[in-house]
Amino acid sequence: MNEERTRIINMIAIGLAITLGVVVAVWVMLPRPGRQSAEDLYRQAEQQLQAGDLLGAEDNLREALQKAPDDARVHFALGQTLIGLHRADEARQSFSQAAKLSKSRDLLFQSGVAMLQSHQEQAAKEFFQELIQQSPQDLPALYQLGAIQSRKGRYAEAAKTFAAIVAFAPNEAEAWNNLGFCYHNLGRSQEAEQAIAKALAIKPDFAQAQKNLEIIQQDTQTASPKSK
Repeated sequence: MNEERTRIINMIAIGLAITLGVVVAVWVMLPRPGRQSAEDLYRQAEQQLQAGDLLGAEDNLREALQKAPDDARVHFALGQTLIGLHRADEARQSFSQAAKLSKSRDLLFQSGVAMLQSHQEQAAKEFFQELIQQSPQDLPALYQLGAIQSRKGRYAEAAKTFAAIVAFAPNEAEAWNNLGFCYHNLGRSQEAEQAIAKALAIKPDFAQAQKNLEIIQQDTQTASPKSK
């Protein structure tokens, strides 16, 4: 009787041990948030960004950076997320880190554009200047830098920037037009007319250049002493 009882108890114990082993194995294999890879977290954050869940995306991106601190994509995505959360200073740091890690021209340019879109022109300017230092003939970066300088009323600096563009690419009608606009605001009317005339020679239907030329000619006539 005792032997039978012992046998039953042993069978139950073995069954429990097997069941527990299976449960543990399943538990180990189940995906858990703490075991997600940096890539998984990055992909989730991308989906959250598309859905407008910026805070959720931030959480996942920061966790991803704990696992992969040198992943430039994650730093850049975090910067975009922080821009959406109106935390421009933090975004700037994330973009800077992304650019530093990747050394990618596109990532550096996109960082500047993102800061520009969030009205952080000084930060955007620094990104474009850094890109120009790396590649002096990067026309998109030069255009962006010149536009920022013009908007700030720094026409002498902007004129140098647009002059650099036409030196590298003399058929850039927009650059000639912008250069003429800068010269006009610097009181250099003759050079302004010459620059805009070159823009129109390249692109005769350039409406903005035609308008600028008319303004310059009118201002020149107004400024000239009237003949008696």
